[in-house]
Amino acid sequence: MNTYFLSMFTTVLPLSVNGREAVALFNTMSKGFCLLTPDEWQRVRELLGRPADDQTLSALYGNGVLASGDVNEQAALKLYREQLIHNTHMLKSRMMVTYACNFSCLYCYQESKPLSMSEETAQKIDSYYMALIHQKQPGRILDNYIGGEPLLNFEVVLNSASRRHHFCLGKGIDYDWGITTNGLLLDENKLNRMLAVNLKHIRVSLAGPQKIHDRLRPDKQGKGNYKAIMNNLKNIDQRVKVGIECQYDAGSEDYRQIPLMLDEMAAEGIRMDEIAFTPIQPRRHETQFMCGNGDYAIHAWLAAEAVRRGFPMHDDPPGNCCMADIRNYLIFDVKGNILPCLLDCGELAYGDVFKGIDFRKEARILYRRETKKCVESCELAPLCTGGCRLQEYYRSGDFNSIDCPYDMLKASLEAHIKTLAIRALGQNASKLSIHAD
Repeated sequence: MNTYFLSMFTTVLPLSVNGREAVALFNTMSKGFCLLTPDEWQRVRELLGRPADDQTLSALYGNGVLASGDVNEQAALKLYREQLIHNTHMLKSRMMVTYACNFSCLYCYQESKPLSMSEETAQKIDSYYMALIHQKQPGRILDNYIGGEPLLNFEVVLNSASRRHHFCLGKGIDYDWGITTNGLLLDENKLNRMLAVNLKHIRVSLAGPQKIHDRLRPDKQGKGNYKAIMNNLKNIDQRVKVGIECQYDAGSEDYRQIPLMLDEMAAEGIRMDEIAFTPIQPRRHETQFMCGNGDYAIHAWLAAEAVRRGFPMHDDPPGNCCMADIRNYLIFDVKGNILPCLLDCGELAYGDVFKGIDFRKEARILYRRETKKCVESCELAPLCTGGCRLQEYYRSGDFNSIDCPYDMLKASLEAHIKTLAIRALGQNASKLSIHAD
């Protein structure tokens, strides 16, 4: 007989869906999910910690919701994290091709400056990156060109993406590249030229309907740009995947107007493949936008409004894995430095494409100083590597410290579990419903 225990990474959430009582269990490491009736959950609880040959317990164990007494879950977490941090199946990069921008967003964390990547530097970066691809042999590459406003350095973007696309094509590697833009310069000519070298996705930043967007994200002359961006989005017409990042101020009531933007997009036939709502984060120097994540209920409400209108939302379990922790996620700045995050040019660089990685500098940022609670008793540990290093760096000057996102992650996870439960119960789930993602 086996002895089973509730996994330390399992969240237990009592629910009531359309008058039906249930208990949902979700494991943040295995992503195993199950629904039990309250009576079933009571019976399972009575059997935990005791030798028992029980079919339900076996099913829950196989799904990762339960653990056996002979498994060290902290050791399992360490292995899980190592696999996440050193995953070689995919390489990612962000190319910061310019710090210049044609907008003067009130909340931007980067100071616009006339500093852009040269064609020669881009070629050197691509040579370095392609050598890394050849060495690691990943199955997929996911690259993103960013700024400032990357379309201000369009030829460098296009030439770099073309080199990488054809290199990966020759090696049979799935190459996915995109661009993060404010959308104002996204005209027909640029779009067609990017599509010619297999552009896969565009991410456009917005701040709500016209009145709010034009106030928060004016151009350099202080003029609005919302209508022009909407026209550019409309002209894309399903030729490439489009994601919208809608940034909102959690310290004001402006977010309540965002559904008006969604209604306008639907009326204009603007299709989105994904929409993300992100609270405006504090900058290094105090501004009017210092609220940060604010009340998670704001995000949940916006997500529900988007779903109600038929817009697709990110459907995976929540996560807060900092890009600086992923060793196969590279950020190149305009001078070819390799940064751990979206910092100023050369800031905290741990190498460059001319001399390679400085392993002593890399070692300083490789492991964070997690608290005992983080690794020994937090059920959300598989979803998180310590929160946003950048925010903690802005706050305390310590890039390796912890910016604990527990409350936000917990609320996000519970919302995700509720969504899974509604789907399962809506499909006339049987008495015991077990799913593994």
